[in-house]
Amino acid sequence: MSKAGIDIIVVGSGPAGSTAAIYGQRLGMSTIVFGDTPGGNLYMVRSLKNYPGYAEGISGTEFGIKLFQQAQGEGAQFTMTRLASVSRTEESFQATDSNGMSHTAQAVVIASGRTPTTLPDQDRQLKGVGFCSVCDGPLFRNQQATLAVVGSDNAAAQHALTLSDIAEKVYLIHRSSKGRMDAAHTTMLTNAVNIEILSGTEVID
Repeated sequence: MSKAGIDIIVVGSGPAGSTAAIYGQRLGMSTIVFGDTPGGNLYMVRSLKNYPGYAEGISGTEFGIKLFQQAQGEGAQFTMTRLASVSRTEESFQATDSNGMSHTAQAVVIASGRTPTTLPDQDRQLKGVGFCSVCDGPLFRNQQATLAVVGSDNAAAQHALTLSDIAEKVYLIHRSSKGRMDAAHTTMLTNAVNIEILSGTEVID
């Protein structure tokens, strides 16, 4: 099934995609956004403090909804479905969503963000391995749990800090000799008494 042509197709409903939709609409171009989650992966962020205007922090979910509502307010359409395919003809682009609905547009903006990286040879059926501390962390509350986060950037630091309020012990494991998170996150990790950083360490199983 095909829908009438528009000006811009945006792939991704996170901060970049929502911003592209807002500016597209404000420039007078009809815009449609592919993505099934308002704010994209922002829902994984417990408290966003490195964005101007939110010195006290704002939850990623709340911030994502604000972006979604602002873009909708400007007139952007959200399919609330993921992109299945995109192709180009001589005169336009055609994008098809996961429900088989097709849209044509004069331009495409790819703002699909990133997908969490799995561990090497990770068994996807293995219980207890997840990607979202905000979603899965509460399952371990009041269990004196020991949990681990693998990674060295701000996202990894955020997950470790979120889990530190739930678990008795949290390990932050990364291969590099020094973490890639910013100074603010480094300080928060250092001040967390139940977080232990294992640098220069690689998970092999």
